[in-house]
Amino acid sequence: MPGWLVEEQSIEPQIPVLDKPARKDGDFSDTEFIYDPDTDAYQCPGGRELRLY
Repeated sequence: MPGWLVEEQSIEPQIPVLDKPARKDGDFSDTEFIYDPDTDAYQCPGGRELRLY
């Protein structure tokens, strides 16, 4: 999302963007979620399905 805002929309963020690809606090990182285009949903590492609606 930040890349889209900056590169395609020419909007510069005014607050720092936190990038936490490898979390060590027990939360899931964004790289652990798997998108399934057939169901248009993400699969959470905890076994739950996350839909975008």
